[in-house]
Amino acid sequence: MDFVQMDYFIVAAKSLSFTKAANLLYLTQPALSQQIIRMEKELGLKLFSRGTRSLSLTPAGKVLLEEFEKIYHQYNNALMKARGANNNLEGLLRIGLLDGVEITPILTKVLQAMNHIYPNIDLSLFSFCYEELAERLYEGRLDLAFTKQYDAESRADFSFQIVSPCRECIAVPVSNPLSGLEEASLKDFKDELFIVISETDHDISLDKLLAECQKNGFNLRYKPSPSYYASLQWVRAGLAVLITDENSVLKDEEDIRLIPLKPFRNSDTVIEWYSQNNNPLLQPFLDVVADSLGLDFALE
Repeated sequence: MDFVQMDYFIVAAKSLSFTKAANLLYLTQPALSQQIIRMEKELGLKLFSRGTRSLSLTPAGKVLLEEFEKIYHQYNNALMKARGANNNLEGLLRIGLLDGVEITPILTKVLQAMNHIYPNIDLSLFSFCYEELAERLYEGRLDLAFTKQYDAESRADFSFQIVSPCRECIAVPVSNPLSGLEEASLKDFKDELFIVISETDHDISLDKLLAECQKNGFNLRYKPSPSYYASLQWVRAGLAVLITDENSVLKDEEDIRLIPLKPFRNSDTVIEWYSQNNNPLLQPFLDVVADSLGLDFALE
């Protein structure tokens, strides 16, 4: 068995669908199925339980998935470290963070891995709202940014990859009668004042939010705020509500409830970059992000 076969198994085991896994691996479904069958014969183990409409891992398959992932990540880590040593990569990579998006667990893994594998690459971190991030990426003052998918996918000449699924919530003071809702739609809060993080009157994400509200038969009452920190103060004062996500710093506050919001846009956390950015450190950084988070992506 080689690392290519190991990768095939890992993707199939995590997808629990040969068709989906084949698409991710750019293979045909029959070709992937044959690879898995050869692997099972070589190992003398049944790795998958195949039903008419379902696919599941056998106990042996579950053990191999856990162990193979460790081996595969160790292999990639070693390979990247060797490349870094061979190329003696050094330079500056400027990374933007969307103000208010809590990605500490993700960022900690990535920064630690980068420091370990590429100690000579200098990383600088900056925090901005949507429009400022986009402007700095376009102008080359930032190389990459962690932001939200609904904003990244609306930007021309940007590429992005999902790094973490994330559900949006509405932060509501417990004093608000609507704080008892188990799940909410935007329309449930049509009479409430929303705090919207925006530094400009021409914010793409804000425009799309306003259009979504109009589509649902109401006009959003909102107050723009220049930063996430400033926005929190209005919610804490009981004077407004805020669209945030399930990882918000507000989640542990007794006087605030985070109510899951019915999905109306792609709110996953992504890493984005300007397609014409030619910083040679982009790909090594993306490789580290993918490996440290167990993902699979690359520059297009």
